[in-house]
Order: sequence, then structure tokens, then C-alpha cells
Amino acid sequence: MRRFVVMAVLLLGAGAAQAQVLWLGAGTGTSWEWQPQTAPDTKFYHASDQAPTGFVALPLESDTLLRLTVADVQHGVQLDTGAVAGKLRSYTLGVDYFVPGVIGDARFAAGFGAYEFRPKYGLHPELKERKFGWYFGVGEWFTLSNRTRFTVDLTMHRTGNLGDPVVVALTAGLALAF
Repeated sequence: MRRFVVMAVLLLGAGAAQAQVLWLGAGTGTSWEWQPQTAPDTKFYHASDQAPTGFVALPLESDTLLRLTVADVQHGVQLDTGAVAGKLRSYTLGVDYFVPGVIGDARFAAGFGAYEFRPKYGLHPELKERKFGWYFGVGEWFTLSNRTRFTVDLTMHRTGNLGDPVVVALTAGLALAF
């Protein structure tokens, strides 16, 4: 996994040196899990923990970004002995496509990466696992200045981790161009 992240950062950095533009962003929000194991009678379980996210992105075209994202969303697994709370840490690489909107720029995104289940409080370390997954999302970027954007994103993550989670995250944050 570290090799994947290092290679992606190097590729983004090499492209940014030529383009002279690199977007860095961070935000937080909330998440919902579709039919979680830990709440079988619930269609959408709203997480009580925040869903932080951070990214680095390189423009490929004027309306397209290649984005490396690290994000956390809450996820629990059900064992014979009870529920184990935790989070999914995602390391994803994807493409964002922008179209002009009424107020800002509408964003459509898709990508893939690794999703690592991390049990809360270090309990049940044997449950820590990393699996492949994918995501797609929509959002809006609002121009605050020439190099600053306010971002709102709604992203659905699908992974092969314990319980085959489908998690939807709603986040808001800032993106800065360098």
C-alpha cells in the first residue's frame, strides 16, 4: 500500500511540475452505511463519527483532475461475540470531471483503491484487513478566489471488506491551488 501511495504522489508531483498547478484539499463530514451488519433492521445507518478526507490532485485538462484521496468512514462488523466498531481508511486514485454549474462547477468522480478496516481502540487487531474497492461521487466546487474553492461532495464507496460495506459520505472542505 505504501508503494501505491508513493508512486501516485510521485506521478502527481511530476505532472504538477510541468503544469505548475497542484490542488490540495481537506474536509470533513458524515457518513451512512447501507444495510450494515451491526444494525440489520436499518437501511441507512448514520455514523456518529466524522468522515475526514484529504486529497492532492493534478489537472489533466482544464476540466479534469487526477486525484489521490485519503479518507475515513465509520464501519462496524458483526462477530459471534458482538459488534466491533471501527473505520474504513481509504486510499483511492480517481478522476474528477467538472462541468459548469449555475453557482459553481459540478463535479463527477470515479476511482478505485485500497480500503483498510481499522477496529476502534485497537481491539481485535486480527480484524484489520485491506481490500480492494471503488467509488463514485458527485459534488460542487464553489470559487472563493482564483486559487481557493469551497467543496461539497457526496461519495459512495463499495469495498470487499468484512460485511461487504456500501458507505455514502457527505463532506465539505476547502481546496487550494499551488
